[in-house]
Amino acid sequence: MYASLFRLLYAALAWASLVGIYLASFTITLFEDRYLQADMVVALGVFPVASFWVFRFYRKHTAKPLVLAITFVLVAFLLDVLVTVPVFVIPAGGSYAGFFGNPMFYAVLVALFCVVYLYAQHFKAGVHKNHKRTSVRKTSAGKTS
Repeated sequence: MYASLFRLLYAALAWASLVGIYLASFTITLFEDRYLQADMVVALGVFPVASFWVFRFYRKHTAKPLVLAITFVLVAFLLDVLVTVPVFVIPAGGSYAGFFGNPMFYAVLVALFCVVYLYAQHFKAGVHKNHKRTSVRKTSAGKTS
């Protein structure tokens, strides 16, 4: 029960981070087409954002990688339907059709799924725990070997 709530919470936090990146990308003009610029920034931002929130999730919780990845994608999609489009896109002159008709939206969802799934498998396998520090042993005389 609690694991499901935490999966939803971390997925929502990842979505909020990506929306923040999307909105922040409009403050700097690098390209003439600011919407293309925002799409590119979000597409690049999905990798560190998803990795960060998966890392945070696996510090205290556990889930199957596929379930976690599907949760992140579904939460992002639903929050885009319920929040992003009505609050940010429509007031700026956009529409549901324009937002969900953009192929970059689906590319970001696929990237989100892949990053969450692969990074979660990395944590599930315990690969991150196999990197041990080498310790310096002291001999009985107090010297290091």
